[in-house]
Amino acid sequence: MIVVQCRVAHSSNTAHARAFYALARAEEIVTRSGQAPERVFILPRVRCERDLRPKRAKATGKTMLLKEQAPPLICVALGTVCVVAYAMSKFISGSMVSVITVIGLLGFIIGIGVVMRRAQKAKAAVRAVALTFLAVVLLSYSILFVVFFFFQYKIANETSTFFQPQPLAAATAQALITSQVEGSDLVSVDDTHLHGWLVRNSEKARSPVLIYFGGSGSESSKMIPYAQKLHGWLVALVNYRGFGLSEGTPSQAHAFADATFLYDTISKRTDVDSSRIVVMGYSLGTGVAVYVAEQRPVASTLLVAPYDSMTLIGVKSLGIYTPLASIMKRYFDSISRAPTIQNPLLCLFGTADSSIPPQLSQKLVDQWGGPTKVKNYPNEDHDLLLHDNSSWTDIAEFLQNIEACRGQERKSQLCADGRSN
Repeated sequence: MIVVQCRVAHSSNTAHARAFYALARAEEIVTRSGQAPERVFILPRVRCERDLRPKRAKATGKTMLLKEQAPPLICVALGTVCVVAYAMSKFISGSMVSVITVIGLLGFIIGIGVVMRRAQKAKAAVRAVALTFLAVVLLSYSILFVVFFFFQYKIANETSTFFQPQPLAAATAQALITSQVEGSDLVSVDDTHLHGWLVRNSEKARSPVLIYFGGSGSESSKMIPYAQKLHGWLVALVNYRGFGLSEGTPSQAHAFADATFLYDTISKRTDVDSSRIVVMGYSLGTGVAVYVAEQRPVASTLLVAPYDSMTLIGVKSLGIYTPLASIMKRYFDSISRAPTIQNPLLCLFGTADSSIPPQLSQKLVDQWGGPTKVKNYPNEDHDLLLHDNSSWTDIAEFLQNIEACRGQERKSQLCADGRSN
């Protein structure tokens, strides 16, 4: 038995002519041998040859087919790596994810070029590129769907995806301790050490206290100079897990548990008036402060740049995640808690905040169950607390009015304007 294997340069302008030539050569080989061939293969870019080993001819055909399909397959794989890595970079920190994204993108661009070059004809090139892009989109979103559907709860509650931890040297932390600032080292219910500071702005036997919850990537010691402006109040600045000298890994579950633990610990101190505990949150920390305000009796709540709720990718919806919107769960869901909270709220935000749009802050205020007061700062961005404006003066006045309202009727104008009695 004879197998005649003839290869032609397909996808070229002379493909048909070369095919006829290949058939003519096959006929010549058959005539010389005097045997009828079982099969005739017409495959690309190899001169005609007589092969008396059918299995080898079949293997060669598969090899050539694999070589033809390898570039688009590699291109699809690299494109998928790029899309998935970029999507994951929104809730997984680290430079490695960015490096993988860039490598995937460059590889995909090169792969597209190779695919177009091999296609030669414009129509075939467009078709090949379109199919490649479609394959990348379908494969990428299939992977992302599996990740979000099965693992997003674990990511939110067991990783630091929301927090961006910032460490602090022990010597630096120790240097911050003064007669007005005392160090704090608390041991949580799971034996994790939580480190921070208690700023003393009061000499009273039992003082009111402000518990502060910072934002993502915000190490609490930076707030000490500002906390010292709040005369008459103790200010608790305790870092999340993984921040400063605090141990462990921060997550939504840990932040909520540690926040209530912190409240309970402070409220039991003999130098604290437990009826005058105010919780304050900034950015990400507003979700923690709202949780405490729902779970524990607080005199008032103070929120700076708050949001309504967030997903793993943050508070704003990005186009790349639109196909996954139906399976994205909400975390730090302040807006669902707000209607049940009756204590007064002071909300501060900058009108030029691009990280948390002001309309999201206002949306939360509108759902608050107790009296509210809003202070917005024209042209201020997300870092308004660190800028030269009246924000800390407004906070101090709010806290002073809490004191002034003690013993007054809640219906008084002062208290009804968003302050506690």
